[in-house]
Amino acid sequence: MVKQTAGRKNLGKLAPKFAELNDMQVMTILKTMRQTLFLD
Repeated sequence: MVKQTAGRKNLGKLAPKFAELNDMQVMTILKTMRQTLFLD
């Protein structure tokens, strides 16, 4: 079995940006939900 590491190495460099974008998306969704439910 051949171990594939190229994708994992590239993702390692991009992972912090993916995490940041994901956090931004989650916060936007939560803000929209609060506004929709009149919780703000």
